[in-house]
Amino acid sequence: RQANPEEQELLAKYVGWGGLANEFFDELNPKYEIERLTLKSLVSKSEYSTMKQSSLTAYYTDPMIIRQIWQKLLDDGFEGGRILDPSMGTGNFFAAMPRSIR
Repeated sequence: RQANPEEQELLAKYVGWGGLANEFFDELNPKYEIERLTLKSLVSKSEYSTMKQSSLTAYYTDPMIIRQIWQKLLDDGFEGGRILDPSMGTGNFFAAMPRSIR
């Protein structure tokens, strides 16, 4: 099913593990030990493993950077057309697309 508006708003705030991943998933690092143990108690071993693996290849782009990328495209003469974002994630790049090129 498609997420309802309230769920969509919540999903749009998801930022992934970001810079936290290196410290969070380091079993020898005591900094996030309580949080790590709590998470492990809430998910299966397989789910935890998937989270850990995805943290190595999942990236979060700050909205300020997204706006700058769009501005650069506009400055370079992009006036709209087909856009491929194979790593769309939560859709922040699409949501920030200037109305003038939608």
